[in-house]
Amino acid sequence: MTQYPHAHTTIKPPKSPGRCFICNGKVSGDLFEEHLQSCLPSLHWPKGNEPSFLIRIMGKHNKKYWLYILASPEATLQDLDSFLRDVWLECCNHLSSFTIGLVSFSSDGADEDMCFYLKDLLQPGDESIYQYDFGSTTTLRVSLLRAVPIHSPEEPIVLLGQNSKAHHVCMYCKEEADYSFRRKKTAEILYFCSRCLENQGIDEEICSPLSNSPRAGVCDCMKGDVDGIPWHPYADKNHKNHPTKGKKPAKRYNRDDLYSDRKIPLKTLLLRMKGITYDPIDESPKILMKNPHPFPKTIPDDISQRYTHIHDLCLDFCANHPDLNMEKPVLDLLSLVSRIPFTVKLLQRGTESAWASGFIYAIGQMKGLFTRGREKGLKSYHIGDYFGVKGEVPKGRAYLIRTELRKVRKSWEEEYAGTIFDGEVADDWVELMNEWVGEGSIRMYQ
Repeated sequence: MTQYPHAHTTIKPPKSPGRCFICNGKVSGDLFEEHLQSCLPSLHWPKGNEPSFLIRIMGKHNKKYWLYILASPEATLQDLDSFLRDVWLECCNHLSSFTIGLVSFSSDGADEDMCFYLKDLLQPGDESIYQYDFGSTTTLRVSLLRAVPIHSPEEPIVLLGQNSKAHHVCMYCKEEADYSFRRKKTAEILYFCSRCLENQGIDEEICSPLSNSPRAGVCDCMKGDVDGIPWHPYADKNHKNHPTKGKKPAKRYNRDDLYSDRKIPLKTLLLRMKGITYDPIDESPKILMKNPHPFPKTIPDDISQRYTHIHDLCLDFCANHPDLNMEKPVLDLLSLVSRIPFTVKLLQRGTESAWASGFIYAIGQMKGLFTRGREKGLKSYHIGDYFGVKGEVPKGRAYLIRTELRKVRKSWEEEYAGTIFDGEVADDWVELMNEWVGEGSIRMYQ
């Protein structure tokens, strides 16, 4: 197997209990791969010209959730995205993406689309990061464990095993709980069954339904064990409901491109910007290379209205919290993201209020206002309440801002050095960017 410097290191398997859908036996996540060595042959599936792939999927921030699947040689990222939405995640048809190496494959095709074969993108030992919903984001780790000689004769993806649902009892009647509620001040979690929830007069809207999904309680997601049944090895053909609408033809991908910088030449960048900026670019590329100005002096037309609204919302927050001294860095960061061709696409998704909360939270983190364990000061849900969004939204948007800026920082330093942005040399903006996105890999969810 070819080794690449940017490939992820395989993480430890989960230890939470689960079930094998081949033999219906109870198996913990860390022993599941070994268990399949004796269980897979009992399926009596044929051997193909190419092997299938055994893949493990885990919650990135909550590793008790896991899935083991078998993906055929013809499976694509689009198939895997449909599977994850159907079994674990789908609630409001949010956007999603896979990050493999240095390349992002997104459901809306904003980067690369998802119509590529898995066999061209992943090899045993490789990992991918999957994200669903760029507001209240659910993040998963997708690990390709090994090649398997057999494959399903009918389905591109088959669900072999899944973690068991955690059991909680109602605090009143001690029966199986259906809902949970987290107290903000103490972080204590209370559990209720549906009957007691109604008898006690507790508002169902403030509680989160319990389900076997890493997205449980987020954005009204109600996925449970029953959603995985159509993907089981012995599922009835007549009851399979795999999403196929809008599926595009599969394409091949050059794996080497996943781990190369794939920098866009400045000449190409300038020509691309002609269609999205007010700035006249009439000089020849040869002249522009001597005196490059890769950033538009004004906000691109297709984002100007949203930019103005986000700007005003941020300004209003800063005016109401003068003691935080955040106005200049917040507006600088907004201006930066709105003008870089690689990051402006972020602002075209979601609500202006959600993005305003993200810029506030991003600068708040840089200034140390949201440090873990801080008893006083602002919290994510305070920011969310101010802008009328859910408490986790400011964290999620700040994470996206920081992630996208990290992607362009290296090329900024190498390609944009000496260029002019807002009347200042880009080197000054590199220094600010290092403050905003951090020198290393900073975990945003604290």
